[in-house]
Amino acid sequence: ASLNALEYAVDMLVSNRLSTVLVGGVEELCPETFAAFHDLEALKRSSGNGLEKKSSVARATFHLGEGAGVLVVENERASGQRGVRAYAEVLSIVSGFAGDITGKLGISEQAAEETLRDAIDLAGVRAGDFDCVSLTSDPESIGETSPANLEARVLKRIFGSSLEKVKKVGLRSLCGETFSATGILQIIAAIGSATGSKSELALVATLSPIGTCAAAVLRLPPGQTAWLELKDGNNSSAKSNPVGNGR
Repeated sequence: ASLNALEYAVDMLVSNRLSTVLVGGVEELCPETFAAFHDLEALKRSSGNGLEKKSSVARATFHLGEGAGVLVVENERASGQRGVRAYAEVLSIVSGFAGDITGKLGISEQAAEETLRDAIDLAGVRAGDFDCVSLTSDPESIGETSPANLEARVLKRIFGSSLEKVKKVGLRSLCGETFSATGILQIIAAIGSATGSKSELALVATLSPIGTCAAAVLRLPPGQTAWLELKDGNNSSAKSNPVGNGR
């Protein structure tokens, strides 16, 4: 996953083995991937009239998607020498595997929660400090309490009542499940949602149906221009192609 690549890059920068590195994630929709998840009955299906068919198995399903994103990640000295302004500062990043050890499609709720809490603790901040959460799920789904909505349950336990006040950003309704590209695309979305009026704290959380999970805490500096269109001040969708605007 692309957040794993970012974690590796941050380790290289912190240890002074590199000063600047390109970090990317890419997911291509191919017949083999589609066939595998189809056989697992993990895909959302259309009935042909725009209505979604219910899967015969009791678990969350998803639409497959594809995408790619690349970030320039560097230490403060390198960006200062180039005379550029950083779009975000990585305060912490934690990754892990929360899959079912029996090989079934799914993710461990406890392991996912531990990953998010570890990232918050490592950054030295509190859940109530966040201005933005960049989600794997669609923002509207956080209000649901269905058994399949693992991410909503985890975030509600971590944030409590403060979750209602946090800006939520999600791209799954636009991009589908992009697996390896998800983390980078979510970081780009979080940066694109910054209002620029003040410094913002963002939590990027990726929970994959194949069992991988990761979380990053970012500080978004003031002075940026939001290029995501916000809905009712809380949820967001893309106003233009967020990957292709050169940021």
